[in-house]
Amino acid sequence: MELGSLGDAFREQIQPILDESTAARALLETAPEPWLRWWRTSGEAELRCILMTGWDPVGAVDAGWDEYDAYLDGIVNLVRSPANPERAASKLADHLDHIGRDYMGTLSDRQRHKNRWIAEAIVRWHEWTLDRGRIGSTA
Repeated sequence: MELGSLGDAFREQIQPILDESTAARALLETAPEPWLRWWRTSGEAELRCILMTGWDPVGAVDAGWDEYDAYLDGIVNLVRSPANPERAASKLADHLDHIGRDYMGTLSDRQRHKNRWIAEAIVRWHEWTLDRGRIGSTA
């Protein structure tokens, strides 16, 4: 996104999201090649579908499927090679709370509960994908 044409206030508002997204992308690129290949060919689209149909804190499902793309890399980084899946789900739920609170202004008790549920589902989805041998080693 070209920030030069944006107003200063808007640029200040979205800069943390862009910085976080850039850092997450850089970390993602350190993943093993089999995992990256899976991510690029199917994992990213699958996670996008999970977020749009199961999470969708701003009701964007009808607006466009790329609404949460800035968050995909940060989310998947938290689950791609967890030592402890329960801890990964907790950290992911906290991350989803951060997104809702700090970037969307939508963090209610109901959304916090939903974040825990969807975080567990995302961890299980990723484990299921690993268990089926679709992406190989994540070490």
